Amino acid sequence: MKKNISIFMFVLALCACAPLEPQRFDLFENVTSSPSGATILWGENRNSLQNPSKTTPSFRPFQGATIAAWCYQVTKVGYLDSDVICRSESTIGRNIHFDLEKATEPAVIFDNTVSITGAASALRKMTTSETYELNPQLSPDKKWLLMQVHEAGENASYKSVLQKISVENSSRIILTRKNNNSRKGTWLPDSSAIVFASDKLGPFTIVQSMGVTGESAVKFITPPSFSPAMYPDVSPDGKQVAFSLYRTEKDNQICVINNDGSNLRVYGDGYAPKWSNDGGKLLFARNVGKYSRIYTMESEAGANLMELSSVEANDRDASWSPDARKIVFISDRTNNRSHLFLMDINGQNIVQLTDGNFDVNSVDWGKDNYIYFSSNAGGNLDIWRLKVNL
Repeated sequence: MKKNISIFMFVLALCACAPLEPQRFDLFENVTSSPSGATILWGENRNSLQNPSKTTPSFRPFQGATIAAWCYQVTKVGYLDSDVICRSESTIGRNIHFDLEKATEPAVIFDNTVSITGAASALRKMTTSETYELNPQLSPDKKWLLMQVHEAGENASYKSVLQKISVENSSRIILTRKNNNSRKGTWLPDSSAIVFASDKLGPFTIVQSMGVTGESAVKFITPPSFSPAMYPDVSPDGKQVAFSLYRTEKDNQICVINNDGSNLRVYGDGYAPKWSNDGGKLLFARNVGKYSRIYTMESEAGANLMELSSVEANDRDASWSPDARKIVFISDRTNNRSHLFLMDINGQNIVQLTDGNFDVNSVDWGKDNYIYFSSNAGGNLDIWRLKVNL
């Protein structure tokens, strides 16, 4: 018992002689931002800020009686750099918070209206809407304009749908459901149904509607295993569909399939095919190096490939005239703006149709001899039409 008391007294003596000072972290530095993930810059003054390889939020405990005077700033991609905050020497914890302001790109001012050259006339704006409207195609009976519609703005709630608008009175009918993406519609020759690309089963496949009076059922033409399938166009007899097998932005294949899903053929590189009026040729675009160019080939087996454009520019989205004598297409060959151009079916006698501070997005030459196109003139994608002074 005496031995235990002696040990206890010895421990007390040691404690009395060398008391343990607990570590204190009453001082701290806490740097935060909204949103988080911003890069921190700091230094002794606003002219000596350095990157310590830290991001917000950052917490550092300090030992000692004071925190030295220090300056802080944060940066984040997509946001304006924060102001510099400098704090003097402090004896208490330090909280630094930055509310970052999102950077806005300079507004692009587009011409308020489409401008046409002397080679075009009868300009008319077909739609005026807050939605984005593109890929117009006139029905064979010339009564309806089919188009792809996207809700505009950051708070857009639905996916791309297909609508038809009356050429006579501009009334609209939604043809596809909003819970799926529906893109690039084309008519059957009798105007009774449309063929389009749908992601109803996941990857885009080519489908045909069972009517054009509303959100009707569809039948599948291409299998989901052969996808993504895009840019369909129906042959003049309605028995075949040409389309693009979309691999990547630069890897696309022109394909043809029977309307019943049989006899699938792959012809080679290209996208956005269009049948000639007699069904004998396909008109399409192909990526060649840095640019896209316009080509034709025979529709039966993909033979007799012919290049129609070869300038250092992006030529695309071509469409035959109703009399098969001319081709309209989109090109950025002037001032890096995408505009409408006209050429003979052999690629000669190229004439510009639109010009100005705006872009043309998609085009189709209707059977009423009007050229229908989508443009962002005024800042929003709307449908326009014009006639060519042939």
